Amino acid sequence: MAMTTTTTATIATIKRGTTLVETLQNVVEGREAFGDKIKPMSEKYSCIEDFVLQRGILFSSQPLDPMEYHYVLNTTVGCKFPVSQCFYNSQKLMITLQGSCAYEYVEGYVLCDDIPLPILHGWLSLHGKVIDFTLRVKGVSLKSRKRWSNRVLGEFSGREYRGVIIPREYIMQHMVETGNAETLLDDWQHHWPLLK
Repeated sequence: MAMTTTTTATIATIKRGTTLVETLQNVVEGREAFGDKIKPMSEKYSCIEDFVLQRGILFSSQPLDPMEYHYVLNTTVGCKFPVSQCFYNSQKLMITLQGSCAYEYVEGYVLCDDIPLPILHGWLSLHGKVIDFTLRVKGVSLKSRKRWSNRVLGEFSGREYRGVIIPREYIMQHMVETGNAETLLDDWQHHWPLLK
């Protein structure tokens, strides 16, 4: 998870909405309230939140079917997904799979009931269903025999996901050029190329 480039002054003026979309709109409006004091990130989008609002998809909670669940289990044998490494976890799994990969990489925001502001986050999508190996699901016993039972595999509650699908080729090119798996939306080092 990463902090966006939203300024501290802007954060102080943000009001959490009742939904992720409402909260992101509050961020955009807060930035616009500063007028010329905050330079827009591109001609089209004032900030990452604006980009995700305009181009992102709102993901709903949906159960995996048995074939999808089997695919997740088969593609994650021997994998470990550290906390706070959402971009690395998702991008690495995407590019290490040989042949055709059914996952799509998504980057955007997640809003959780127990966190006051949206978090810039990366996850995977499998047929439009959220696969999030990084954020843990609370209240699930670690002794559960079902693998990845404390992760989001399609179904979730108490959180919302909205993000933009980023092509695998773009991820691979970025990793080759930089040697890193990191946020692609908040790529300030390269002047936010996805927002152009």
